[in-house]
Amino acid sequence: MQSCESFRRLHFLSTILFYLALTNDFLLIRKMKQGDDNAFDLFVHKYYQEILSYCHHHCFDKTYAEDLTQETFIRFFTRLPDYHYKGKTLNYLYTIAGNLCKDYLKKTKEI
Repeated sequence: MQSCESFRRLHFLSTILFYLALTNDFLLIRKMKQGDDNAFDLFVHKYYQEILSYCHHHCFDKTYAEDLTQETFIRFFTRLPDYHYKGKTLNYLYTIAGNLCKDYLKKTKEI
């Protein structure tokens, strides 16, 4: 009986944490749309390393990966007023970064 109650508590807590994680991006985006500088900083801090790793994996140059990561966030913030939160913010960042990496690779092949 006690293990069943423990399981319920654990399931309840994991469900709460899941929804907090979802709403965290929602709240950050909402605050960014309101111009909250701290929200912008938190957002970049949350996703910077993942996007940097993605860009470095695709372009193989650390300096360009840093530039592409910065450009990814610039493009996201530029489009922020039109962005509608659907719970897939990281996927959207990966899409932007992927397109930038493809453009970079096309340019390097042309040279």
